[in-house]
Amino acid sequence: MTKVSDNGALNELHELYQKDQAAKAILDNFASRTNNQRITSVDQVLKRLRGAGLSRWAVVALFRKLEGWKYGRFIEGRKGHPSRFVWLSNQIEVGKGAQGEAASITSIPIDDAGESNLEELRTYQFPLRAGTDATLELPADLTDKEAERLAMFIKTLAVTPG
Repeated sequence: MTKVSDNGALNELHELYQKDQAAKAILDNFASRTNNQRITSVDQVLKRLRGAGLSRWAVVALFRKLEGWKYGRFIEGRKGHPSRFVWLSNQIEVGKGAQGEAASITSIPIDDAGESNLEELRTYQFPLRAGTDATLELPADLTDKEAERLAMFIKTLAVTPG
């Protein structure tokens, strides 16, 4: 991992943070995370910040600006795949840099082989009972073994048998 040396982008990021309330809410969320994500979907951001009144457009606009500053790559959703941001930088440091806490941001290089294997998530709605749907976000290439593990985990969540 290397440090990104473009302080101009960091200054522009900080300026956006101060002027744009939607970007501020999203970037604050990134800064507060304990684990970096490799891929962040637009839907994930909207779910995490449900009470902030964000529009889909505001999330996409921020991802496009982050792409312009070389912090990652925005991929428009097509054929059932969600719109998402593939991070080329440390997500937490981008959030902290926007807040003015980070002096530099670590870049995360992607090798050509790894780029084609980036995990894509699909969202599934399951009608659990009348008036209640369960939502699952699962890898598009979920294996039989992973599905079995997930089924076993869900069984442990039941409060009462049957």
